[in-house]
Amino acid sequence: MKPVLRNGLMAIVGLSALAFGALPHFSSRAVDEHLRQLASTPDPKSDVLLRNLQHTAGYLSSTGSVDVVVRDRCHTGDGDADTVWRLDYEASHLPSFTASNRFHWSLKPQGEGAEVFKRVFGSDNPLQGDGQVRWTGAIHSDLSLPAMSYAAGGERLEGSPSKGKVSWHHKALQFQWQLDDVTLRGTGHAVQVKGLGIDLDLQHWQRGIGSMGLKVQEISSQTATATGLEFRSITLEKNDRLDSTLTQRLSRVQWAGQELKDMVLEASVQGLHAASVETLTTVMGSSCGVQALTREESQKVRQAVQTLLASGMKAGITRLSGLGTQGGLEGDFQLQLAAAAPGQALSTARLLNAQGKLLLKGELLNADQRQFVLASQMARETPDGLQATLKFEKGMLQVNGRPLDAAPVVAALGRFDEVVMAFLNDEAPITQAQAETDAQEAEEAAPAENDEAMAQAPAEPEAPAQAPMSPPPGAQPPLAVAPAQAPMAAAPPPADCNVLKDCMSMSLQAAMREDLDTVRTLAARMQALPKPAPGNRAQARKQNQLALTALQAGNSTEAVALLRMAVKEDPRDVEIMGNLGFALLKAQQAPEAAQVLTEALLLDPRRTATWAPLGEALGASGRGAQGAAALWIAWQWSGNRERTLTAFQDKAQREMAAQHAAMAEMYQRTAQWVSAGQRPDFKSLR
Repeated sequence: MKPVLRNGLMAIVGLSALAFGALPHFSSRAVDEHLRQLASTPDPKSDVLLRNLQHTAGYLSSTGSVDVVVRDRCHTGDGDADTVWRLDYEASHLPSFTASNRFHWSLKPQGEGAEVFKRVFGSDNPLQGDGQVRWTGAIHSDLSLPAMSYAAGGERLEGSPSKGKVSWHHKALQFQWQLDDVTLRGTGHAVQVKGLGIDLDLQHWQRGIGSMGLKVQEISSQTATATGLEFRSITLEKNDRLDSTLTQRLSRVQWAGQELKDMVLEASVQGLHAASVETLTTVMGSSCGVQALTREESQKVRQAVQTLLASGMKAGITRLSGLGTQGGLEGDFQLQLAAAAPGQALSTARLLNAQGKLLLKGELLNADQRQFVLASQMARETPDGLQATLKFEKGMLQVNGRPLDAAPVVAALGRFDEVVMAFLNDEAPITQAQAETDAQEAEEAAPAENDEAMAQAPAEPEAPAQAPMSPPPGAQPPLAVAPAQAPMAAAPPPADCNVLKDCMSMSLQAAMREDLDTVRTLAARMQALPKPAPGNRAQARKQNQLALTALQAGNSTEAVALLRMAVKEDPRDVEIMGNLGFALLKAQQAPEAAQVLTEALLLDPRRTATWAPLGEALGASGRGAQGAAALWIAWQWSGNRERTLTAFQDKAQREMAAQHAAMAEMYQRTAQWVSAGQRPDFKSLR
C-alpha cells in the first residue's frame, strides 16, 4: 500500500474514532441541558411538571431522579389534588446504529398515591421499562406492571402482570398494552376477562388522526360468555377534513340458552373541519371543559363551532349485522348535515337529512313480540322477516313509508337552533316560557288575512340580519366573531293558526314566499285540529266505488250525488272527500270544489292528491295565484316529484288545447317554478 493511501486511511480511522468517542460527551451534555431546562422553566399550562431534579452527568452514562407531577388543574376544592411520581433513571450515552441514547427507568407513586398503588398491586414494585432515543428524536420504551391484587367491599380484583410499549415524537403517539387475565370475584358472582389489549397509533394526537383499538379475547361470567370483542376507530385527514370510522365486533355471545354471533356495528363521522376539532380539543383540554372559559377561549370555541356547522358533516351507522340461532339482523342509519350557504340562517330542520333501516330475518322474535311490533306499526312484514325504515328530509318524516307528523321533531330542532345561535352570539338562550309568550303576542297583533289579498303578489321579505355561516375559502377561521358583524339568527318562527281556513290561507302565502318550513309547520297545525268522528267506512266505500264508475262513464252529476252520501256515511275518509272535490271540478262547480278540498286538508294536510285538485279548483275560480301556490305545495309533498311535474306539464298542454289560457298559464308557470326555480309573477296569474 502506498504511504499516501495508508496515511489517508489512518487519518479517516482516527477522525472516526475521535468522533465516535466525542458522541457520548455531547449526548450526555444534551440530556443534562434538556432535563434542567424542563425542570427550571416549566410550562404553566402543561399537565405534567418536573420538580426536584437530581441529575449526575457522566461520560458514558448518567443517573438521576426527578419528581413527575401530574396536575389536576380542574380541581377547585380544598387540598392538593396533584399526583406525584418518583422517576429514577439511568441513561447510557454509548451510541448505536439506531439510537443516540438508551435508558432504564422506574416510576413509583409518592404520598397517598403510594398506599393506593400498594393496595392495588400488592407490592412496592414500580412501573418500569427500558427505552431509547432514536436519532430522529423519537422516544421509544417498553414498560411493565406487576400483578394486581385488590380487595374491598366484599369483592376482590386479581390481574396478571401486564406489559406494553410506548413511543412519541412531536405530535405522534403510539401505545400498546397487554393484560392476559383479570378476574373480579364477589359474593355469588365472578367475571373473568382474558386477553385484554389496547393499541393506539396516532399521527396527530390533538386531532385524533390515526387508529385506536381495544381487543378482548373472552369475557365470561356464571351466566354468559362473549368471545372476540373488538373496538377499532380510524381517523384520517383529507383536504382539511376529518373522517372517522368506529367498528365494533363480537364473534359470539351466549346467555340463557341463546346465542348471537358475527355481530358487527360500524359507525362513521365524515367531513369534520380539522382545524376546528383541534381548537375545541385544545381549549377544552386546557380549560376543564367549557364551563370556565376566558373571553379569548370562548371566542375560539364559538368560532370553531360556527365553522363546523357551516362546513357540514355526515354521521351514522353504516352497518349493523348479526346472526342468531333463529335468524339475523341487518341495518344502517345515516345522518347528514348539509353545509350552510354564506349568509344563510341556521335551520337544522332544513339542513338535516336522516334515513335508516333495520331488517330482522327469520324467527329472531317470538310470535308475541312479532305481533306487538306489527300491531304498533314499528315495522312491516317482508319475505325475509320484519323491516323498519325511517326517513327525515327537509322537515318531512316518514316511518315505514308512511308520512308522520314531524312537527315535534322540527320544533326540537328549532329549539336547538336557538340555543346554538345564542351561544354563537354570546347571548342568553330564549326560554320556552318566553318563546310561548312572544308567539301569543305576535298572534294577537297579526292582522286578519282575507282571500282577496291572497291573489296579490306578496312583497319580497327582507333578509334577516345574520352572520355568514361559511368562512372565506382558504382562510383560517378568525379567533373571534368580529364586533361589527351582524349576529346570526335562527330561521324566523312560522305563523300559527287555529282555524282550517286560516291555516290553508297562510300555507298558500308561505308557498308564494317559498317558505317550506312554514308550510310544514302549518301542516302540523292542521293535523292537530279536531277531526270529525269516523262513520260507516264499509258503506261509504261502496258508494265511493259507484261514484268512480259514474265518473269513468262521464256522469259527474251522479258521481257528485253518490260522493255526497259517502261523505255523510264516513266524514273521516280523506280519499272520499278528495274524490268529491274532483267530481265537483268535473261538474264545473269549482268554488264548491275548492271548499270541499280545503276541508279534506283537515284529514291529511300532506296529501298531494288533495293539494293538486285544490290548485285546479282555485285556478278555475279565478284565483290563479293561489292555485299555483297550491300546486307548488302538492309538488313538495309528492312521493314522485318527476311524475307530478310531468302531470303539470301535460295539464298545461291540455288546457292550452282547450283554449283555457289562464289555466294553461297557471300550470306552465308552476312547472317552471318547481323544475327551474322560476317563481312566477303572481300578479299576472288570474
